[in-house]
Parts: sequence; C-alpha cells; structure tokens
Amino acid sequence: MAIDLEIGPLISTGLAIYPTDSKGNPLPGTQESDLEAGPNLSYQGDGFLDPRFYVQKDYCAGRQGTVTSHLNSPYVLSCDQAPAASAATPVNIAAAAAIVSGTPMVLAGASAGISTNVPFFPFKSSTLVTAPIALDFGFLAAAASAGVETCTVTTTNGNQLTASSLLAASNFYVGQWVVIPNGASATTPFIGYVTAISGVTITLSANLGIASTTVVMVGSANIPNVTWPAGSAASGAWPYLAGGIGAFLNPKESICRGVGIVSTAGGTGTLQIQGYDLYGQPQTENIVANATTVVYGNKTWKYISAVVPQTTDAGHTYSVGTSDLFGFAVRSDRWEYTNIFWNGSFTTAAVSASGAWLGGDLTNPATSTTKDVRGVFQPSARGPLATAAATAANGSIRLAMFLSLPLYNVISATPANPTPLYGVIPA
Repeated sequence: MAIDLEIGPLISTGLAIYPTDSKGNPLPGTQESDLEAGPNLSYQGDGFLDPRFYVQKDYCAGRQGTVTSHLNSPYVLSCDQAPAASAATPVNIAAAAAIVSGTPMVLAGASAGISTNVPFFPFKSSTLVTAPIALDFGFLAAAASAGVETCTVTTTNGNQLTASSLLAASNFYVGQWVVIPNGASATTPFIGYVTAISGVTITLSANLGIASTTVVMVGSANIPNVTWPAGSAASGAWPYLAGGIGAFLNPKESICRGVGIVSTAGGTGTLQIQGYDLYGQPQTENIVANATTVVYGNKTWKYISAVVPQTTDAGHTYSVGTSDLFGFAVRSDRWEYTNIFWNGSFTTAAVSASGAWLGGDLTNPATSTTKDVRGVFQPSARGPLATAAATAANGSIRLAMFLSLPLYNVISATPANPTPLYGVIPA
C-alpha cells in the first residue's frame, strides 16, 4: 500500500459545497445529492503529528512506527437512553413456576422494556432469527392505533427532547425502514418505512395491525433507506443508522442489561439463560438460585431466546427478570477512561470504589459462568455488584455511558483480533 503525504489542509466537504452547472458555475440554494456522503471512516482512528520532528516521505515507506504522533483517543458513546423500570422481584422475563431440567420456562409477554418476537440477524450471519424477548428494544416510543398508517411520537422512554414537535423530525427521515414489535399482529412485527413526517406524526408505508391503541417501541431495520440499495426491503432489526456509506451504532438502541432470578424459600436450582448480546453474538449464563434472595447474573443481554432449568424442582417456583446491570458497547478496561451519567448526575470515583463498575472479563475462552466480556455499570443495588443503594431504573432516568479508548485497545484491534476493542467471543 502506498503512503500519501499531503501538506494540507485537507477538507472533506460532504454535501456542504455548491453544486455547479455544466460550465462550472456554482448553483446557490441547491445541494448535492449523494447517499454515500457522511462521516469519514478511518482504520484504528487517527492521530496528530509531533511537530518537533520532520516527516520524510521516502523514509516512511515500508517502515512501521517512523512518524511520531499522539492518538486522538476515540470517545465512544455506548448508550444514551432511559432503561425501562426494573423490579425488586425479577419477574418480567419468566413468571414464577416450578422447573423441570431441560424444559424451557414459559417466557413472559410484552411489557414495559420487554418486546417480543423481534427478528434479527446473529453476528455475521445471513440467517434471520426471531427472539422471543428483546430487552429495551428500539430508539423511540410512539402511540399507535390498529388499522392506520400513522404513529404519534411520544416523550416517554427518556427522549431527550421535551419539545414534542421536534421529536419526529429529529429521530426519523422519509424512506427510513423501521421495526415495530407486534405491530403487524399480536405475534408479528411490523416492518415498513416512513413515508411522511408532520409535526409529531410519522406516516408508515402500511397499516399497523395491533389490536388496540397502545405505545410501541420503534427500532431501526437492517436496510437504512428505501432508495439505497434500490429495490431492497428490510427484514429484521439492526441497531445502526446510516451516515453516508458508514453504518453507525445507534446509542439510543444500545441498552444491554443483566437478569436476575429468585425462588420461593428453599429453592436452589440452576437456570441457564440463553440468548444474544448487542451484536447478536450468542451467549449463555448459569445462575444458581438462593431461595428468596435475588441472585443476579453477570452478563448483559439484548435478546433472550430461552431460560432452561438445569435441575428439577417441583417444590419451589422460580422467576426471572431484568436487573440494573448495563453493558458497554466496546471493552472497558479502566474506570478512569469512563464518563457515565445516571439520573442527571455524573458518576464519580466514589461510585467506582463502591463497585458500580467492572471491566470486561478477559477469560478466554468465555464460559457460561464468566462475566460480561466488555464490562458493566450498575447504578442501583439491583445487580450482582456491591453498589451502594441508588435510584433504580424507572423508565425515565437517562443512562449515558461514554468511554475513551486507550491507545493499546485501538492500535491492537484488527479484523483477525478484535478482542482489544470488543472483548473475547461470548459463550
């Protein structure tokens, strides 16, 4: 590969440049049309030169590490949304029931924070999978009615804009494919695209088939726009937004959270949680009950496919639900590199000292008993970490998890070894 050296400055204008006519004259008031225009992408980030040294082009070619520089450390927003409410007794994933070894528990239906029958593609797979349960699915809530094409965007689920007239235009664009769980029927998602935006209302490409007026969660689909590529139709959920040629992970769709189990007095059975992480990578976790004391898992999930008992216990009942353990989108190795906001406040070092943060588990290979591979944050006592009691998730408290990437994690991550950025492969 050749090395290009430019004196600069280099300017990437995107669409912020006048189109010209056939004679090269600018056409004020118009805009270029190019679906590939968007944020620049660079392998392993970028840096700035140490100006105390000269750069010699011929000397650089073929020699690694010859241009002294500093890394512009990437600042990643892992999550920016209000998680749905947790409960002191975990029950929203599977209701209390006796367990039989190898027989999956009956999973709960849709509720706040629980979406059902969401189609998605597992990591690097072209085979569509339907998840019985998705946790904190979507990027925005909307009030929808049966048999109509329109939805009214709401200010629920922690939307950051209080002026509701701005919500629709700030979160949707015409031609955008979306997924609405149970939007076509009680068991089938609606997959369609936005045809118009007016005030707080979005118009969809087909009627919704929900049973009655309700608040639904809207998520991104795996095709960003009806015109690109032309003729393609979305088929599943994908938490990315198109920015020109780039697909960027949407922090408003990136909540991954842990689960907890509880049994009646005397129950000590083991439940295996089966499902997928944020990126659709499969994982499992074995959690052993401790009677009426809630036991929380250490991994975070986006999709739950099954809860399979590993023991038989007909004398006690067991239930499963979400916790307040939240996962990072990239691997977190040091507390000092994090910036986390919860309930309107910036978390401090004292929070870390109390155990609210835990870095990614580097155990390789991962197992059903290892911890989250990218690291976690737990703002309340509803989780496995020894966190001082704080306000639990209630559906309106916003969680924003920022992370600066250390030099090692950035320059060591390659297609053959993504572990420094994304952790070991979950299991």
